[in-house]
Amino acid sequence: MFKRKLAAFSCLFSAAVFICCLFGFSFRLPFSIPAELSEVLEYLPNKASEFVKHAITTLYSGQSSVFMQSLLLGDKTDFYSDFALKTAMSRAGIMHVIAVSGMHICFVIDSIRRVFGNSRRSALIILPLIWFFVLMTGASPSAVRAGFMQSMAVTAMLFKRENDAFTTLSFSLAVMLLL
Repeated sequence: MFKRKLAAFSCLFSAAVFICCLFGFSFRLPFSIPAELSEVLEYLPNKASEFVKHAITTLYSGQSSVFMQSLLLGDKTDFYSDFALKTAMSRAGIMHVIAVSGMHICFVIDSIRRVFGNSRRSALIILPLIWFFVLMTGASPSAVRAGFMQSMAVTAMLFKRENDAFTTLSFSLAVMLLL
């Protein structure tokens, strides 16, 4: 019963936020990020992205390097300049694979769960890493949505609650519309 009420509330809340955004109502968050923290939040993911990009170019060459950068980091600058690779992926119908989304974040989560198990400790490690990965890949809308959804699932695990996909999706929609 509680689960049904929570799902209905989150659906109504998401609809209300969507309607407000649709008609141009603006929301102001009650907090702001300090400048020093903002600089760190930009610097660390960018440095990690550069490190991974350098490692990829060292390990792979040519089209493989370009594809791996697109797949792991969501960086498609070199990918779109390589016409043959772009055409081959388009014809095969697998361009969506290189868009950073839930699949990539699930890989990050699963690799940590394999090391630390399915415990509260792993959940505490996973939560910041989800957002570090989202920032490292450029925070595209699909990655942010997947980050919110996976954060909700991990938070449910952290508090030993059942994860409901509909509620998670509704809450993620509401938060993204507010931002």
